[in-house]
Amino acid sequence: MHPRVPAESRRFVAQSSRELESTPRDVYRVLMANKGVAPDNEDLCRDLAALLDRRTVIDGGHETAIPELKFWRFSNPTEPVQVVQQPAVYVVVQGRKQITVGDETYTYDPSQYLAVSLELPAVGRVVEASPQAPYLCLTLRVDA
Repeated sequence: MHPRVPAESRRFVAQSSRELESTPRDVYRVLMANKGVAPDNEDLCRDLAALLDRRTVIDGGHETAIPELKFWRFSNPTEPVQVVQQPAVYVVVQGRKQITVGDETYTYDPSQYLAVSLELPAVGRVVEASPQAPYLCLTLRVDA
């Protein structure tokens, strides 16, 4: 029988119907497909770039089944264009883009993402892209 702990007590964390000591250890084993091999960022970006490359055949924005998620592809650098950056997280998996807000220029690429918390007027341009290695980005919009 377990001792009664008052509901207002903050010490009570969890209760088990069986003793943990008598449970075989392998019940708590975590199974990992690539046990012992931690993927690095380059591998993850390469895999994500391959996925986006298959899903985005032509240049421009591509909607997904998830309304807040959009994929982008550009096969060449672009001219600067005035945009309104929406509240979102922008993750580039291949290529490089620059956004200028006021006097500040932000560059984002596979090593650095961009997070925008409110609508911002900006000037944006893709600065690194080619038909062999297009600019590939995913945008996850968030509520402001």
